[in-house]
Amino acid sequence: MFQTRILADSLDVNLRLETLGITKQELVTIAISAATARNDAVSIDPINAPGQLSYIFGTRAIRLALLPKGWVLDRTDNIEATFNKELNIKIIFQNVESACSKQPPKAISSKGDATKRLVANNSLYLWPEMEHEFNAQENTSVWFLCVSTKNDEIRAELSRPHSIEGNQFGEFIERIFILTDNNWNPINHIEDTSNLNNQEFDIQVTRK
Repeated sequence: MFQTRILADSLDVNLRLETLGITKQELVTIAISAATARNDAVSIDPINAPGQLSYIFGTRAIRLALLPKGWVLDRTDNIEATFNKELNIKIIFQNVESACSKQPPKAISSKGDATKRLVANNSLYLWPEMEHEFNAQENTSVWFLCVSTKNDEIRAELSRPHSIEGNQFGEFIERIFILTDNNWNPINHIEDTSNLNNQEFDIQVTRK
């Protein structure tokens, strides 16, 4: 049976995240940005509007946090990711049914062949000119910031899947718990975004 490494203790989480070039507070802020964006949806919007808004603002928040630190915007194979070339790590935002539970997170949107290739570190490419880019990213560690929202509770974990089975996450190599039902308190997690519009970013985009 596959053994998943789960980190939930605050000290262990902080030490592990340090090796990944990101902090727990950054991930908390990202998760809250994504979850609260759902509130902008109104009844006349498409039924999937809350999830779409969460995905858009979650992806944006990841990049707001990481691009100033040297990460780059990545859209290889049309997958929106944020890439650390030095650490060879990608982070992708993902809405899930329930994060930080006994069961592995289940993506709300089904996963396609492109994600399956990415998780499997498959260097297949669609066009010859993409060969160099895919080979350069072979063996990249792919992590998903999994966020779930139920009522007023936000949960989040940064987790690395071992595979995609069918159209869903299979087993996970590692799961790092960021926000759980034990430490979520909306009063203590108020996001300050007052200076976001004043930030400037040198955005690098890799070839699709």
